[in-house]
Amino acid sequence: MFDGLLEKVRSNDPELTELNVNNSEAIRTDTLLQMAEALRGNTHVRSFSLATSDAADHHRVTNRVASASNSPQRRQ
Repeated sequence: MFDGLLEKVRSNDPELTELNVNNSEAIRTDTLLQMAEALRGNTHVRSFSLATSDAADHHRVTNRVASASNSPQRRQ
């Protein structure tokens, strides 16, 4: 279900500037972690919203997103 969105993040699609998976009960924690990791090399996404998603480990996802947002590629 989220494979296309994940691929856009990984490929650094310039049209994807906002990643919103709010209120998604179908998204799995591992998919969110993959998205967060893909953000390391992405220079176009400026916001990643995941409020009230059904992730089992919000702390791990939040830490991965914070780490990705502080990567050198993101700060260029």
